[in-house]
Formats: sequence, C-alpha cells, structure tokens
Amino acid sequence: MFDSIGVVFKTFFATVLVLWFAYWFVKKMGKGFMISQRMTKHIKLVEYLPMGQEKGIALIKIQEEYYLIGISSNSITLLKELSGDNYNWDNEEEENVNTNFSDLLEKVKVRDLIKRRKKDE
Repeated sequence: MFDSIGVVFKTFFATVLVLWFAYWFVKKMGKGFMISQRMTKHIKLVEYLPMGQEKGIALIKIQEEYYLIGISSNSITLLKELSGDNYNWDNEEEENVNTNFSDLLEKVKVRDLIKRRKKDE
C-alpha cells in the first residue's frame, strides 16, 4: 500500500515539475518572438497583424509619423512611411474603436491610388 502511495506521489511531483519546466521554457523563448506592447513616450504600436508563424505586419506611430513595417524572425522591413498629415487615424480611432488593421490598410491603398491619379493629371 505504501509503495503505491509513493509511486502516486512521485508521479504527481514529476508531472508538476515537467509542467513548471514547460511554462518556464515557453515564457523564456516566447520573449524573442513577441512584440512588446508597452506604452512608451514617443513610440506606439497602433496595430499588429500576424501573417504566419513569426511573421507579421505592424503599424507603428513614432511621434506624429506612422510607419507600416514587416516583421519576421530575421528582419524588420519598412514597407511604407505614412505622413501624419495625410493619415489622421487618431480621430478615427476615437470614433470607431473596433477598426481593424485590414480596413486601415485598405484606406491607405485607396488614398495612395487617389494621390497617384492626382499626380498623373
């Protein structure tokens, strides 16, 4: 009887130890793949759209300028620099809190298309 209680206790202890190690490992390794979303004085992550494992597109605001960047495990690429004068998203965010990234990206495409047509005229 005492042998079976000892086996149960050892099994329980081993399970807790394995779970704790898995939690610790994921917490340590996950820091390398995630974007910090804490607020800073001059840099703000407006939105992030995952595009696959360890890949994504982010819209960031640095002071009054917006930047659309591509993020992968190996690099960060500037996709587009968006002037704060042309894209006044702060007011839109207040009006519609549920704005999603794909809608914002579509607005950028439409505005750029309009700009190109005006330049061509």
